[in-house]
Amino acid sequence: MGVIYINTLNINSQSFILDNDIENGFFKGSLWENLYSPYKYKVTSLKFDNDYNRAIYMLQVYTFASVELALYIATHPNCNEAFETLKKINAQKQKICDFIETKYTAITSSSEVLNGYFDLAMPWSEKYVGI
Repeated sequence: MGVIYINTLNINSQSFILDNDIENGFFKGSLWENLYSPYKYKVTSLKFDNDYNRAIYMLQVYTFASVELALYIATHPNCNEAFETLKKINAQKQKICDFIETKYTAITSSSEVLNGYFDLAMPWSEKYVGI
C-alpha cells in the first residue's frame, strides 16, 4: 500500500483578513478576502416580505460567520483579533435569537420561551419512582 498525498491549502499561513461586510461574505461563501474563488452565479441582495424572514436570514448570516471564525481559531489559537471578533459576532447572534424568540417563537427545544415544555418526566425518573 502506498501513501496518498493530497494537495491542501496551507491555511496556517493565511493572515486574518476578513471581509468588512459579513453579509457579503455569506453571499460569497467565504468571510476571507484572500481565500475566495467566485461562483458562476452571484447573489448581491435578497428581499424579504416580513420581519420574521429577515431575522431568520440574519441569524443564518451570523451563524455562518461564527462557524467560519471558529474554524479559523481552531487553526490559529493565538489570534486574539479573531477571538474578539467571534465574541462580537456571537453577541449579535444572541440578540437576533432573543428578538426572534421574544417576538415570534422558540428557535430550539431548549429555548426559554417554551418554559419547560420539553422537560417531560419519564416513568423511570425520580418523580415516578420516588427516589
